[in-house]
Amino acid sequence: MGREPHEAILLRLPPGAAPEDLFDGDLTQEQVTTIGHGGDGAALSLIRMRPGTYTLADFIPAPDGQPHGAHGQVAQFTVERHGPACDRGPR
Repeated sequence: MGREPHEAILLRLPPGAAPEDLFDGDLTQEQVTTIGHGGDGAALSLIRMRPGTYTLADFIPAPDGQPHGAHGQVAQFTVERHGPACDRGPR
């Protein structure tokens, strides 16, 4: 078993969309907003995120030609506002 490259693309999907929609053709690129990304060489990325629902996905093809995200390497999470720290601007 060899080492496979991976990536983490941070996306904002339109309301009502599910992460699976990225891989089954139900979403077009125009419907998705890319927030940030990191590839095989990226160790850490810091970004400020507004409250909302976001998706992390890996679009690099697996050995079978399908994106890793189609094999489950995708996650959806919600960012919530928890206090005045969210109101501060960049330092």
